[in-house]
Amino acid sequence: MLPALNHSEICESLGTYFQRDPSIQVILVGLVFARPEARLAGEQILLSIAYFHLRSGKHVNFYFAGFKQGQALTRKAVSPARDRLGPHGDWAFSDEEFNTFRAEMESRTRWRYSGGTDLVVMNGLNDTPQRGRLDFSTAIAVNLDAAIADGLFPNASMLFERVFQFGESCDGVDPTWGLSDALGLKAGAAALLEVVLSAAPEAVRKSARGVRHFAVKDISKTAR
Repeated sequence: MLPALNHSEICESLGTYFQRDPSIQVILVGLVFARPEARLAGEQILLSIAYFHLRSGKHVNFYFAGFKQGQALTRKAVSPARDRLGPHGDWAFSDEEFNTFRAEMESRTRWRYSGGTDLVVMNGLNDTPQRGRLDFSTAIAVNLDAAIADGLFPNASMLFERVFQFGESCDGVDPTWGLSDALGLKAGAAALLEVVLSAAPEAVRKSARGVRHFAVKDISKTAR
């Protein structure tokens, strides 16, 4: 669980991660758009940052838009105990930085912010020297407010847990996770989708309500 102010910062963070273990070629990346005043974000996500950081494991990195550690920006949002969150310490949130990051991601992709609490999951790839790369061609974008309201999950923690479990099942070089080629990338994202949806009630999972919330999409600008 890491704060993030822009796309470049995320790519640099991934580059540092891959340099520590060059054998790892891919990591699950989640971009979390969670403004502290939003009820779901405040009650279900931000208060559990310390736990999510410990739980996310080696092959999952979630980046929180608009947050920065160790500095007071617009307002203090999250102050977990340092012994639980390790080097990350206190986090602060900036409305301006959040909006700037939102605009940047919308300019780089076909994704659009819902206005609520959103999660966009994709692969982070180790194919650029000193920097990682976000693969927008196989993304799963979820508006958490709508998915929970429609009964797919009782809370955000259950969705996050499914993503963490999927990350644990992969070793960072397994081609079934989508490393071998473009077809593999799509298969890997589809496998993640199956894991995520496995927690939803069967009736909801197979309904139109379930389908509309989760789909593997190419959100890159070049998508047709």
